[in-house]
Amino acid sequence: MTYRDRFGSMPKLKHDKNPQQSEVINHIAGAMQCDTERASRVFNELRKRGIIVFDRIDRAWHGADNRISNKSLRGCASTQAPVPGGVAAKVWGCVRGTN
Repeated sequence: MTYRDRFGSMPKLKHDKNPQQSEVINHIAGAMQCDTERASRVFNELRKRGIIVFDRIDRAWHGADNRISNKSLRGCASTQAPVPGGVAAKVWGCVRGTN
């Protein structure tokens, strides 16, 4: 099983500098059945490979395959009101919850 198989769909989890308090490190340690030191090294590898990514809005890490689906944007980007910046602004507004 590859890292992407295991962590590509990881839910949003918070990370802390202290490995024992980090939800991400504890999730990795549980999935890999290893200690937090090894899980911390795996976290850095997953981050470098882009298998897990940081969401700036929620300030949490999640699997790269666990992104917003088109279903969650349905109806949001299709508003008739003009939005400065076009479609990208509509989608961004939807993601931020302002539409």
